[in-house]
Amino acid sequence: GPARRRRLSSERDGTRGGMEETDLHGAEVGAATDKVTRLLSAVSELKMSALKVIYGQGKNSEMGRAKVGPAVREFLAGQHIAFIEAQDGGSLIVPLS
Repeated sequence: GPARRRRLSSERDGTRGGMEETDLHGAEVGAATDKVTRLLSAVSELKMSALKVIYGQGKNSEMGRAKVGPAVREFLAGQHIAFIEAQDGGSLIVPLS
């Protein structure tokens, strides 16, 4: 119906084809998971197709900063939210359909 057509066109109009992106480089673990929580509730209302969470590889970061990636993965798993590891090794994608 018309609702479906409208949703497809709004996804096409959106930047990055309906994928929301957040960069958590250098964030503290608690702040990072809070931000992911807020974004996931926001993007579900925005009808985005995916959420990309960038946390970096943590190689040249201060001690403890490399924990953001594992913490976000653990958090998503605990919420039973599926995600895909991006091939760059520094981000993951949460499909939202």
